[in-house]
Amino acid sequence: MSANTSTSFKELLDNIQSMFSEEFNSSPDFRSIAGNYKGAPRNPGRFPYVATIPVQERNGGIYNGLINNIRRVRIFAYCHHNKSRSAMRQSMGIIDNIRALFNPHGDNTFITNKEGKNTTYELSFPAINYSQRPMPWRNGFLQYSTLDIDFISREPLLNGLLNEHPVERGFADSKTMADAIYNVYKSYSVEFLPEVASFKDLTLTPQTNYPVIFLSLEDAVYSRRFTGIDTYNLLFYVNVLSRADNSAKALDNNMGIIDKAKQILFANCDFGGKAIDYEYRGVDFGQLISPSGLLYGSSLMFLVQTYKDQLVPTE
Repeated sequence: MSANTSTSFKELLDNIQSMFSEEFNSSPDFRSIAGNYKGAPRNPGRFPYVATIPVQERNGGIYNGLINNIRRVRIFAYCHHNKSRSAMRQSMGIIDNIRALFNPHGDNTFITNKEGKNTTYELSFPAINYSQRPMPWRNGFLQYSTLDIDFISREPLLNGLLNEHPVERGFADSKTMADAIYNVYKSYSVEFLPEVASFKDLTLTPQTNYPVIFLSLEDAVYSRRFTGIDTYNLLFYVNVLSRADNSAKALDNNMGIIDKAKQILFANCDFGGKAIDYEYRGVDFGQLISPSGLLYGSSLMFLVQTYKDQLVPTE
């Protein structure tokens, strides 16, 4: 469990793709596979195919400036056959063979990068699922099976993006805290996030230009942490929305922006002295339909705590 098992979600998916390409081209167990995709493919023409997508990232603990990131990947095996049972059996077999590639007690626990360095130090299999109903398609049926894998890596909390933190701590209500967070992210728009078309907060109207960073306040709870003073616990999401035109490239762009958003959080966790504490929860990934078409969406989730009111001295 060394500190150099460092990676990003994009690099993790790239390394898995490389591993699959090598296995699919050399092993007779995978000779039937016609496609190997990162992200959801657009109009695949040949079956069966395998698609790998990000699901979520969770904070597994921060120790001595290192964070244990638990990244969940979902692997789909889509199969087509004129009999639904045959399609189902084929997808189950492919997922079983892929599951066998990742031995929790062997070398493939350590997913390696192009330089041959280990980027993960542990993995687990939280779920295997199967499609419940056959989907009629082109004179046959589609069936799929999925395998979820959690990969754990340990990496530096701060990755080159640094900021000074004021000694004094301010007082903020939910609106003031939202403004402080929005202003911090907007301040990185030119040099660190030039690919982002616009920044929005609290409400999001239909957009025409993407990618968009949208700050949303999801929850606010009072807390009596200190005697004589109340605190706010505020749950914020930094949402990144981008077009899913070219699936793999668009997914890479989305993951790259959300990774930068995470670095900004770690470097500015007090948001100009407005927050007295914070908790990084993780990132969720998904897809959604908008009037502009299919979008990739990712949400960076974190809790901030701030003083609600100025402490009133008593005589």
